[in-house]
Amino acid sequence: MAETKYIVINDSSISRYIIKQTIKKIDPGAQMELFESGGEGLEFIEKNRLSDQWTILVRAKLPNMSGLDFIEAGKKIDPNFSLCRTILMYPSNGLAPAEEDELATLQEKHPSVIAYYNQVSVEELSKVLK
Repeated sequence: MAETKYIVINDSSISRYIIKQTIKKIDPGAQMELFESGGEGLEFIEKNRLSDQWTILVRAKLPNMSGLDFIEAGKKIDPNFSLCRTILMYPSNGLAPAEEDELATLQEKHPSVIAYYNQVSVEELSKVLK
């Protein structure tokens, strides 16, 4: 069986830690690449070929780039980005109407994108990743 690989992009070190521990718990042999910014994640994608073995978890609101912008840029860099399972992490308090429209448009163009609305917790994230 092929090894599952994860790219995690979240500017919160606490959230990255929780995500890392959750992945280790549900998929002990997984390869993980953790990044603080969308730019770092895009640099990794430029240097590495993606495949359907990758799951990308990206925070929707990053300091210098939104998660939506990251997904669009990633798809331009590597056409295989579309093969990846992509989880866009939103805060549990939901979205503004304009953000809902952007997400709907993105999901129409890229059906592999999953919106995850919750604070990062081991229990909730485990459900999404399984």
